[in-house]
Amino acid sequence: MQGLLAEHGGKKIFASRRSAKRTLDRLLFDSTGRPMRTTYAIKSKREGGTDQSRRYWYYTSKPSSKEDKDGIERLPAEEVERLVLNSLKSHLGDKAWLARQIGSAVDPNPSVLAEILRAADAWCDQAAATNDDAEPQHLNGLVDRIDVKKGQLGVKINLGALLSSEAAQQPIPTTLEVPFQKRQSGRAKPIVIAPPDATQPDKDLINLVADARRWSAELLDGRSSTIRQIEDREGLRSGSVSRILPLAWLAPDISAAILEGRQPAHLTAMRLRNLPELPVDWNEQREILGVPHH
Repeated sequence: MQGLLAEHGGKKIFASRRSAKRTLDRLLFDSTGRPMRTTYAIKSKREGGTDQSRRYWYYTSKPSSKEDKDGIERLPAEEVERLVLNSLKSHLGDKAWLARQIGSAVDPNPSVLAEILRAADAWCDQAAATNDDAEPQHLNGLVDRIDVKKGQLGVKINLGALLSSEAAQQPIPTTLEVPFQKRQSGRAKPIVIAPPDATQPDKDLINLVADARRWSAELLDGRSSTIRQIEDREGLRSGSVSRILPLAWLAPDISAAILEGRQPAHLTAMRLRNLPELPVDWNEQREILGVPHH
């Protein structure tokens, strides 16, 4: 026994420990303006004859004093992060939306607009590639503050943070309104949940919109010179890309609803694919597709 202990002893034990810091740390504020901090609870569940433990992450109101403990809010971290990040990716991937925000905040400058469009694409690529356990560096500077409000999260962002040039010194502020519902059961603390009529994300629908944006970007930056070239490469019939391409200019709230699985049940990939014509006007898009504007 002593020999076995000696043989296996004296070795350093390396264990990976997940940081308690999460994506929205120091950015989230509850409905009364109090900052929210990361907390977690470990719950056990018996499966297959053994106890399995799981860590559940939350954002919880931080009382400003010993007396300020009433109405503490607790939000499930993964749900809130998913809503915020999906909304950011949807808006930063929308070139028309970016152009409007920049034009309303600063003097129109083609070089600044072009740099932000490139930086926004790079940000979306980085966000998609970021591991869940990685430090959330891609939010640094871009998101200034997130306020929990009735029926929505108010995400204040600075598009100027995307710039690496001197133009970044000029803030380009805007606010995203991310819908959510808060529900309270009995004495339980309020948590964020998906809307009651939420559907599950439709992979085919998401892929359809993603293809449209990818092909649009290829045509805009010259990676593909013609629609026919894309169809030949993708093995699609003539006219397929032309029918799908207009989906690259869906209204931001419609794109966000699709990404988050909040689209109406009747809005399917088949319906979008067979749509005779998609209007440019966002209000007309919402009317035709039956997506309410929040």
